[in-house]
Amino acid sequence: MRELHIIQSGSIPYQDALNFQEELVQIKAQETSTPDVLWLLSHPPVITVGARRDARKNLLQTDGVEVVSITRGGDVTYHDEGQITGYLLSLLENQERDLHRILKILETAVIEALMPDAHPNDQLHTVEGKTGVFLNDSKVCSIGIACRRWVTFHGFSLCFTSDPKAWFRLNPCGLDPMVMKNLPGHFSRPHFEERIGNLLAAHLKRELSPQKWASREEFASRFMRAPGPSC
Repeated sequence: MRELHIIQSGSIPYQDALNFQEELVQIKAQETSTPDVLWLLSHPPVITVGARRDARKNLLQTDGVEVVSITRGGDVTYHDEGQITGYLLSLLENQERDLHRILKILETAVIEALMPDAHPNDQLHTVEGKTGVFLNDSKVCSIGIACRRWVTFHGFSLCFTSDPKAWFRLNPCGLDPMVMKNLPGHFSRPHFEERIGNLLAAHLKRELSPQKWASREEFASRFMRAPGPSC
């Protein structure tokens, strides 16, 4: 059974994180024994524009915030340090090669990781035709992946204390910016980080490694031919 390793980092500039993902994707495609990775981190404020046609039409203004065009599916979204971003780098083999299934696994695992902190009136759910996780009428988690040589990258961003005004720079995933909200305070960021690895490993049928890596350099020194960019 393939292992899933967790890397936990602090705030990483978006382009640095993208460079590391692309390096690891290339290595995993060539060295199939390289374990799968869930990388938990956050980013300084940045707007990312996905591969969907006309995605840039949903970018309303930038006010000096960095804008990066990327290859993941989906539209335009926003990241900052008030979110947990989780990048899933997983080699898909044979019957696993269904990207819709991977999106559903991400949605399900995020919901299950949040459920123990939910109050009775908190309805965590998905919406038909809209990728992501919703709490009641608000969207709290954006999800989008890319796949190269059957290795996934990108993943989810879950809002805990994200800047609520920042969403008005865009129509996130083509939606009204009013729909984006932070999770209420009774949802614990540390609790979520503790749970999400086990749940993703179970849904992906991976063995969760007991080793948690404190930086991408640590992981790179063990499993990659050359260390990733500096933190």
